[in-house]
Amino acid sequence: MKNSEKIRHVGGILALAVALAACGGGINPPGTTTTFSADLSGTVNKGIVKHGLITATELDVNGHPRAELGNAVTADNGSYTLTIADVYQGGPIELTLELDETSQMKCDAPAGCGVRDATDGITDTTPATIDFGEWYKPTSLIMTALVAEAHSGDTIRASITPFTHMAAVRAKASGTLNASTVFSTNSEV
Repeated sequence: MKNSEKIRHVGGILALAVALAACGGGINPPGTTTTFSADLSGTVNKGIVKHGLITATELDVNGHPRAELGNAVTADNGSYTLTIADVYQGGPIELTLELDETSQMKCDAPAGCGVRDATDGITDTTPATIDFGEWYKPTSLIMTALVAEAHSGDTIRASITPFTHMAAVRAKASGTLNASTVFSTNSEV
């Protein structure tokens, strides 16, 4: 090969490599696929909820579960982080908070949160009542939030609150659940 032919050959290879990189990287070897990866994180607030169970579920256009995408347990400050499983197909994601026997919530009502169950195992200076700012074990609580969509590589922040729960109920009742509906109801609430 002459020098000018070598330069054109190397130049063509470099141009092909640049073009492939611009299109998202390259070609996967036969039998391999790219995997979906996105992270979801946020906090749960109805008072801080620690040790709450978070489940991420993809929903179809009718609001029915399509696939479970991940789970997390809230930290002592109410925060959670989970990675969305690669079974995700692009639909809205419902985050559901549920409680178990280890879950606790900080009372957020100025008038207090009722009478303490003496068997809850929480030490309290006023054992008969649950005062504002004190930890207690609620008998039940389920709250949700909807995330419109996720793309591979995303880092998504989504809190779960009574307000996100209201938006999720409204979106699911709309008749058609898609990214547009979720964006709209989240912004309205």
